[in-house]
Amino acid sequence: MAGEHNVPDLESQIRAWQATTALVYTMSLHCAVELGIPDIVNEAPATPLRVSRIAAALRSTGPPPDASVLHRLMRFLAHKGVFAECLDPTTGEPAYAPTLISRWFSRRSELSLASVVLLQKWGFQASPWHDLAERAVLRRRGSKHGKQDLWAITAAEPEYSAAFNAAMVGMSSIAMRAVTAVYKSGFEEIRTLVDVGGGTGAVLKAITELCPSVRGINFDLPHVVAAAPECPRVEHVGGSMFDGIPAGDAIFMKLVLLCFDDKDCLRILKNCQKVIQQKSGKLIIVDNRGGRVGDRQRRLSGRHEENI
Repeated sequence: MAGEHNVPDLESQIRAWQATTALVYTMSLHCAVELGIPDIVNEAPATPLRVSRIAAALRSTGPPPDASVLHRLMRFLAHKGVFAECLDPTTGEPAYAPTLISRWFSRRSELSLASVVLLQKWGFQASPWHDLAERAVLRRRGSKHGKQDLWAITAAEPEYSAAFNAAMVGMSSIAMRAVTAVYKSGFEEIRTLVDVGGGTGAVLKAITELCPSVRGINFDLPHVVAAAPECPRVEHVGGSMFDGIPAGDAIFMKLVLLCFDDKDCLRILKNCQKVIQQKSGKLIIVDNRGGRVGDRQRRLSGRHEENI
């Protein structure tokens, strides 16, 4: 009986340990994506790869890797479900195969989160989390790394800006596959669609390709749209959503409002109200809904993380 009572405590202890080492998972995944390991493994789906074969593939693009560290990295990511581990029937050594999860981290895939993972390369991407209690919750110091300061960082750091834009394109490509699947008819009714905070135009590219009758205006900060590629029927306009928004039949905002407090959100929405027709205009907002604790917990956990 005593052992039975210890089981729940052991399970909670395991989860507690996992929480303390969550950064290890993030950075191990970053390491694998940076080296291109998901691409190496995914390109051999029928043949699980031993560490020596993965190391050989890495040697072709750089210096010889440390096989011992590589083995531990692969074993850990397999434990997390990123790769599948099995035994090579010939040598008895561990071998690794792709999973549904690993396919999301292929840098060569059309739908990929690899660019999002690679943002961890920059220290200031993680630095705000070190001061979360002081800056965000207790507000004891000025918000040096607050969410709105991100735009100043992208303006000052061209390399980071390019990586950030790539991550936004990756996220948008995945999100818009779902949005257009359920809302295609809604977009077809629109003549001119303004994407506020549209980055380099990935959202409007997806919509205008699906609905050729739609003309798009991609609206974002000047340094952002300056890096946007040309796209048929899409005009790139630079400016600030706090100063004014281009006019259109409908305004689209994806993951924009969660970046600001209620006061700033109200300013943005009032600017939207000024330029869309009162009776026929549309305001389309795509955002995360937090949900309740325990409500599809695994599916919603990422949404709670983004909202912080």
